[in-house]
Amino acid sequence: MDLDARRLSVVGKGDKPRIVPLPPPLVPVLDEYLNLRSELPKSAFFFANPGSHHGDRYEGRFGPTCVASLVSRAGTEAGVAGRHFPHRWRHTYATSLLRRGVDIHVVQRLMGHVNIATTTRYLHLCDADLSAAVDRAFPADSGPPPGATGSWNGWTHEGWLTGPMPA
Repeated sequence: MDLDARRLSVVGKGDKPRIVPLPPPLVPVLDEYLNLRSELPKSAFFFANPGSHHGDRYEGRFGPTCVASLVSRAGTEAGVAGRHFPHRWRHTYATSLLRRGVDIHVVQRLMGHVNIATTTRYLHLCDADLSAAVDRAFPADSGPPPGATGSWNGWTHEGWLTGPMPA
């Protein structure tokens, strides 16, 4: 991890390494954790599990059940509605990036997907997305489109598309 460069090296599915950029608000949180890390039991893993036992399958690290429990508790304590599990938060991260206009190929790399088809699962649109897109294209206070002539009532306009609107 390089907090100054805001980058984290991770090993994903299939033991594939990749570099993940860290959002600026996360840097001080990780820096604080690093200060506390020396007080935790020795572990080769960045996030050491102080409750793990010598000889356990997940010695020194958090196993899947423990991670799911931590995620569930964090989501509940944050007041986020619904069920909380790691993949939901991963899905939410990818969907949020796409809704903020991040290119799908960037999201593909961040998620560690080999195939772009895997990333397209996050392109689902909800009704709010569709309504917001129409509202951005046709703001209520914008008046007639550029070059329009005649009367304008917000939805119909003679000559706006190709001629008079059908009756």
